[in-house]
This record gives sequence, C-alpha cells and structure tokens, in this order.
Amino acid sequence: MSFESINIPKFMGKMKFIEYDFSNPQDVFKLTLAESVVSKGIDQSILYNILQAGQIVIINEHPESDAIPWMTTSGILVNAPPDQVYNVIRDVPNYTKFMPQSEKAVLEKINQDIDQCFYELGIKILFVTIKIPYSVYHYNQKNRVDWIMAAGDFKANYGAFEVVPVPENPSMSMLFFTCYSQPRHKLVNSMFTKYPMLDIMINLSSGTLVVKAMKNRAESIFAEKGGKTPEIQKNTFENLFQNHPTTLAKLAARGSLLVIEDSKPIFYCGGTIVKSPMEKVFKSLRDLEGMSSISKDWTAKIIKQNETSAEVKMKTIMDLTFKFESDYIADYTFEPPDRISYIGVTDSNLKGVAGSYELFSLGDSETLVFYRNTSDLKTQGFMMRKLLNIEPTFELAIQASQTKYMLSTMQQWCER
Repeated sequence: MSFESINIPKFMGKMKFIEYDFSNPQDVFKLTLAESVVSKGIDQSILYNILQAGQIVIINEHPESDAIPWMTTSGILVNAPPDQVYNVIRDVPNYTKFMPQSEKAVLEKINQDIDQCFYELGIKILFVTIKIPYSVYHYNQKNRVDWIMAAGDFKANYGAFEVVPVPENPSMSMLFFTCYSQPRHKLVNSMFTKYPMLDIMINLSSGTLVVKAMKNRAESIFAEKGGKTPEIQKNTFENLFQNHPTTLAKLAARGSLLVIEDSKPIFYCGGTIVKSPMEKVFKSLRDLEGMSSISKDWTAKIIKQNETSAEVKMKTIMDLTFKFESDYIADYTFEPPDRISYIGVTDSNLKGVAGSYELFSLGDSETLVFYRNTSDLKTQGFMMRKLLNIEPTFELAIQASQTKYMLSTMQQWCER
C-alpha cells in the first residue's frame, strides 16, 4: 500500500503528513535503532534480576544522536513469552481496550514492514483532559517496533518497543518502552512552562503506564490460551545494590536510573553517578542544610546533631497549579562510609516518610548514589487526596518526579 492509498481517519482533521522514503528503513529510524538497553554491554540475566525488584525507568541524557536531547526507557517483567508480548504491541486497533489515555487507534499498512498508525489521546494533566490527535510510522522487526513522527500535536515523537527474552525462562519476557516526545499543544506547553515539574511527571509516568498496560494485556491473553509460567521471584533493591552495583552504574551512566520497588510501601529508588569520591559525597550529604540551600522547593533545619545521627525539621513545597506543602521532623542516621538513612518521627500532613542514600565507590573520582524514599501522599491534605482519587496514576508520577528532582539537587550539591 502506498501513501496515496492510506485511509486517513476523520479525527486527524486536515493535517499535513511527513512522508519518508522507506526503501531503507534502517536510515529513517536510525535515531531510535541506536538506542537499546541490551546493546550497551548489559548482561540479560542481571537485567532480569533488576526487573525482579520492580519496574525501572532509565532517563537517558546522553542519547546516541544529538537530534534527541534525552530519552526515557521504561522496563517491566512480563509473565508471557516474547511472541505473545510482541503480538500485543502490534495489535494497535485494540489499544483502546487496554492502553491508558488511548481513545482512538487505527492502523494502515504501507508495506510488509511499515505501518502508519493514527491515535487520539485523552491526556489528563491534573484536572484537565486534553485531546491530542497524532500519527506515527511503525517499523516492525523481530521483537522490536520503532516509530517516528508522521503528523499531529507533537513537534517531535520518536520511540521504540523492545521485547527481550528471559534467559532463565523462555515463557517470560522483559519489555522496554523508549520514547522522546515534544508536544505542540498550546495549553500543554503553557502548563509545562509555568509548572516545569509537570513535564517531568508526564514523561516519567507515561512509559511506566504503557509497559504496565502491555504486561497486563499479554499476561491475560496468554492465560486465556492456557499458558502457564512460574510466579515471578521477587528481588529487593538491597540485594541489587549489594550484588550488581556495576550493572546499576552502567544503566545510571546514561543520566539516571529509577527503580520502582514492588513492595509495600512502594519505595522509589533513583540512582546517578556523581563525579566526586565517595568520602566527599558522604560528607556533602551529611550537610543537609547546605544541600537544601540550593533548592527552592525544600528546606532542612538541624535541631540537634552528633557524629552518628541528627534530628532535622524538613519542609517541602510542590507547585502543581496548587501548592502542596508539608513539614515534618525526621531522624537521620549516618553510617559511614556508604549509607545515610532517615525516618519521619512526628505527625504532620505527610506521613509514612522514610528513605536512605546508598553509596558505592566507582574509583577515586566517581560514586554511584541511590536516593531511596517513600511517603503516603494521601495524607497531604484534601486537594492531594482529590487529585489522586481522580487519577490514581498521578501518585507514581509525583513520587517519581520528586525522586528525580532530589537526585538532581543532590548531584549538583555534591559536584559543586
């Protein structure tokens, strides 16, 4: 089928479509084909161990092409074989049945390997739902689907699905969703400009929602067909950090790595490489008042402190069109040379506060640092509870973006 014979859905309106020469798809899709989790020297068995602890998000601030400023990759373990997961990815017309925010989805084939897909999303940003029609071209290969922008309310839209077999079990899969997008919608752009945290929230959460939806769909279909796989063996972040720090460092070297622990409560673990020796990083992290001085969104005030512990009054502010403020007292415990932990000890409008900084030396001048944290956002007042009741997925978005923000502040402070 040629471009001329494509049936364009009415919901696309009168958009102008970008047309490519697909005689050499490797060249057309080279920006995303250069990005692969397993092509960076990452052992698949260790990657499987990491996903046993929970979902991951890799924030790649150093992509292979300068044409893309950053990319996010979300990964999850799926209890279904690779061919079943791949079939779900290719089943675009049924996205409306299981994919969050997908209100319309149409697929037209251009040739054996290339599809043109048309979508209309209903994106919820706080209390507003925005309709975004757009189209992309899919390049279908074995266990992988890449896409590139064709038309719509995006200035740019690149991405890929990648299905990776589990070496230990052929009836399980690792699914990765890589994406870079830049919206064109005026309201979305104005909200991102006024509230920068929203941009981080949307990008971090969208990938995790997509892979979770794909996982649920693939596992459901596989089970209906009588498929059986062993239960996923759980892992913990503590085991990962103890046994596979160098692999975690490889993933974090691209920018930062987020591990969303499959635990109760859920811990959000953000890791990055700090260009400073571990002893200096530990000393910098002890200076909580100093670190908070470079942030507009949180402050720390030491109440009392000794060599092994500190009592600290914390105050945080989140500006998400509404300002959410919290203050509490936390007990910090210093465990040199590689760990600082804390726990909230007073009642406030944010309960369930706990976390830690975990350090691993990568030599004389670099340190792998993970910031691990949890809190109960539903205790943060009426407006936060209402927001999470309207859209429960915002909890993951808020927690993940807060973790990324704290990680950036920590890195800036330790590398000053």
